[in-house]
Amino acid sequence: MAQTTKHPVDDEADAPDSDSSVNAVSDIENQRQINDLRSEYLDDRAASLNQWLVVIGLVLAFFAVAIPVVTGIAAYVAYTQFQRIESEAQEHLNEAKRYVSEAAKYLEDIKAQKEIAEKVVSELTSGDITKLVQSRTSEVSPEVESLLRTIQRDPGSSVIDKAIVEAFRLQQEGKIDDAIEKWSSIANISEGIDNDIAAAAFFARGTIKNTLDRHEEAISDANEAIRLKPNYTEGYFLRGLSNANSGRREEAISDFNAAIRLNPNDAQSYVLRGLSNYNSGRREEAISDFNTAIRLNPNDAQAYYLRGLVKGALRKLEEAKSDYQTALKLAEQQGDENLKTTIEGILQEFKDKE
Repeated sequence: MAQTTKHPVDDEADAPDSDSSVNAVSDIENQRQINDLRSEYLDDRAASLNQWLVVIGLVLAFFAVAIPVVTGIAAYVAYTQFQRIESEAQEHLNEAKRYVSEAAKYLEDIKAQKEIAEKVVSELTSGDITKLVQSRTSEVSPEVESLLRTIQRDPGSSVIDKAIVEAFRLQQEGKIDDAIEKWSSIANISEGIDNDIAAAAFFARGTIKNTLDRHEEAISDANEAIRLKPNYTEGYFLRGLSNANSGRREEAISDFNAAIRLNPNDAQSYVLRGLSNYNSGRREEAISDFNTAIRLNPNDAQAYYLRGLVKGALRKLEEAKSDYQTALKLAEQQGDENLKTTIEGILQEFKDKE
């Protein structure tokens, strides 16, 4: 029997088949392990996902219940807060309305008091002041006296109102220095707040000083009154009177012109301009002024007396005598003893010459 000899090369040729089998088995095993791992991972992932889905479901379920509850609570809290704020706002509104109402009433009271004070000072004339200074028993015009009494009786009168009344009463009592000081206080307090009253206070103080022959001070007060109230007739009247008493006739005439321009119906301004014209030698102009004054105020004894003087200077003696007689009658009716005595002396001279 023949024996076959195996060549080593043949053994080597058979080796690759054995290695391939081993590799194939290894690949299969690896694939299986990979599949197992993948399956395990997917299972874990699925389990984890399920857990998260449960959590998310619970959270959503919580919010599905909690959100309406919280919203309801928030809405309730907001509503209660709104009610409280609305209630407080209504209280503040009612309080504000009450303040507005009280302020309006207070404003009306102020206006009423201001009107009274302004009426007092608007009725204030140089004649009132002069009478008070000249005699402790002299009375101001009935209108002014009535207003003074009204202010005295009113418990709601302002400080300025009471000061005006006090200034008048001091003059009535002959306490001139105290009256001047009181008018000074009124002027200082009122200036910048109510310049009309301040101007009237300067006028009142200046008129007193003019009567006391303190003419330069009176002019200064008149200037202050005009500064505060440029269209203040009495301010120009006072300055004209003080200029006339100081011998400044042209300045006086200029001031009386201004007073007449502002108030063409002021008889006293015509009287004093007529006197300044007479002292300046303008007799016809003086008579014209006295005529106008008498037309505006037929009961002005001074106007008749002064017109009689001018007519006497013009040698119109009968006309002068007639004016003196009318002036005497009015002076007696009005209780002007000084003027009455002066005219009686002049008429006696007429008699002596007959």
